[in-house]
Amino acid sequence: MIGIQPPSAVPPALGDAALLDALREAMVRRRAAYADELALLAEIDARGLALDQGYPTAAALVRDLYHLGMSQAQRMVAHAHALHPKLTPSGGQVDAELPRTATALREGEIGPEHVDAIRAAVDALPRATTAEDRVAAERILCEAATQTEPRLLTKLGREIRDRLDPDGTAPREADLAQPRRALHLAARRDGGVRGSFELD
Repeated sequence: MIGIQPPSAVPPALGDAALLDALREAMVRRRAAYADELALLAEIDARGLALDQGYPTAAALVRDLYHLGMSQAQRMVAHAHALHPKLTPSGGQVDAELPRTATALREGEIGPEHVDAIRAAVDALPRATTAEDRVAAERILCEAATQTEPRLLTKLGREIRDRLDPDGTAPREADLAQPRRALHLAARRDGGVRGSFELD
């Protein structure tokens, strides 16, 4: 019976502690490489190279370059947009939405799944959240991301949102004037009545 051999890049005499260190270093390099990919993608998108190459969107270009599913390609583009500055139509530059997250990814402290969770949490903050509170929220989430898994970041994001807006989003004046309430009734064949109701 032929046993499974370790990868040729791993020296057989590598001790246990050194092997674990090597794995951590490989993870850091992989995360940093992803950050490099996003930086290149952000520049490609800024230059409009996808259209020049005959693709309708940058995600379509990435899909074909990497042979990915469209949802994964769109995720990469969304990450590139969130972590890098953007140009306005007039040529001005808009700061990156998540600069701390970009740095943490580039340094290998977090991975793509952490980026997803941080981005979703910041996007879910109340519309009235100040720029300072958004910066603080990203900082808290980034610090937590280096110590925990993405699923727990989602919970932390909800807690931050609830602290910033403990009463929830106030209803619009139009909704107060015309509440979304309805009662639907219908006769059944046996002579009874069935129905449903909706309350805002």
